[in-house]
Amino acid sequence: MLFGMSGCGGRQETDLSGTMDTDAGASPEPSAVPSAAPTALPSRYSGDWFFLDAVLSISDGSAVFSLDGRETALSVEETGSAALCRMDPDVSGDPVFQCERSGDDLTVKLPSGTDLVFSTDPEKGQEPEVSVSLPEEKDSSEPPEVTDVFSCGGVVCVVFDRETDAVLLSSVPGADQAPERDWYPCSGRTVRIFKSDGDYYVFGKNSAGISAETVSCSVRSGYRYVYFGEGMDPVSIPVSEFLESKGDSLERMNREIADRVSEAGMYSRAGVAAAAVTLVSQLAEYDAAVPYQGLGRYNQESDWGIPERWGSKLEHKEYDNNGSYTISGLHCAASSMWAYRQAGLNTVSKRKDVALYGFGRHSGNYRDNIIPRETCRSGDLLKTSTTHTMLVVDRLDRDGDGIHDAYLALEMISPVMTLSIRPFRSIRTCTAYDMSGLFDDTGEERKFAAYWPDTYYIPESAWPDYLRESAGGTPARIALRQLQNAVETEGPNDD
Repeated sequence: MLFGMSGCGGRQETDLSGTMDTDAGASPEPSAVPSAAPTALPSRYSGDWFFLDAVLSISDGSAVFSLDGRETALSVEETGSAALCRMDPDVSGDPVFQCERSGDDLTVKLPSGTDLVFSTDPEKGQEPEVSVSLPEEKDSSEPPEVTDVFSCGGVVCVVFDRETDAVLLSSVPGADQAPERDWYPCSGRTVRIFKSDGDYYVFGKNSAGISAETVSCSVRSGYRYVYFGEGMDPVSIPVSEFLESKGDSLERMNREIADRVSEAGMYSRAGVAAAAVTLVSQLAEYDAAVPYQGLGRYNQESDWGIPERWGSKLEHKEYDNNGSYTISGLHCAASSMWAYRQAGLNTVSKRKDVALYGFGRHSGNYRDNIIPRETCRSGDLLKTSTTHTMLVVDRLDRDGDGIHDAYLALEMISPVMTLSIRPFRSIRTCTAYDMSGLFDDTGEERKFAAYWPDTYYIPESAWPDYLRESAGGTPARIALRQLQNAVETEGPNDD
């Protein structure tokens, strides 16, 4: 859902010696949102600022927000029987929307066609609420059309006017040449997809056909994309000390990762991709990266975010087929486990014989989630013949012909964690694994899940405080970005 995104126990040792791969690898080629205590609205709207904070409920295409003073969203000024609604007053030339007043309801008309309705009765002491209503849903007798599209960080949020079976983000203004593998399966009217920076044309399709109208979207995430660890040095002192030496902190960086993940969606493919790119990008700002450690794991119940142990000196030197290691970090499969964990997905098993890709399987057969190598989506896995593991982050169209021809991947290439570009022709010896069983919480292995039995979804009660706080504020950030996008693309509505 567009607006419905929600949002450790004691340490428990688990032997997973057979569960993760240790090869440094290939050559380079909805739980409820916690509600804030709303503040009462004054009897007059004039000059007062109202703030979108937490989603309280969602039904019939509407999202209900509490009002709280932490996130600036809109100001409203009385003008007789009507009103003007403004964005942040500190921004010069802030946009103006037309509003209609009826009793205690104030409806803001947005350029995208979405209505924002304020409702309160201060005299009766009612808690103020804000409803954001999507345009009326249409039946599926015609192809879907995009009613709104905007980017939030590296995530593209798309809203359709009716149920949609698949969405395509293409580098060309046409969908005819795109093979079926380039379409992202989806359901419902809203979808979020992680995309690397670029300009895209957005299409949807259902049984009636493909969108006729061409709608574009630009992604300018602010991420620093560095490939194959070029120019990056492994962090070689405890990461908290390293960040402090740069005027930064572990707390801020963990919160940044949490913000990006919760905006993309907990338990989602986009959330996993956002975690991977945010971590690499944040450390790349200091020309640094997570160190490769041949036996470096991420499998404790208390493991969340960037652990303080990364970069610290190991008590004993470790060895694997690729060499010796003296600094704490991760190996290739553990880097994928790290990204899954930040999105609330548990890939730690009580069994010793399950490989990471087994969490996506649907039955007792480990190979039932193998898919054609060129059909991976964000959050799926690639495994080389030497058991090196790569996490797929995005599908790329490098030559701009409208057909995807490479993956953006997260992997550990000794000595550091890095993003890489893997052309399809370079993965001919790889095996690809669909991880839908993990994201849908239907995979067979969930009955053996450690710490939180019978589910891959880590309950919100087990999330760290900073992640719960971030998830609670996510709807406000998404809603505000949608409003800003409406102004940037269409301007104020004068109707």
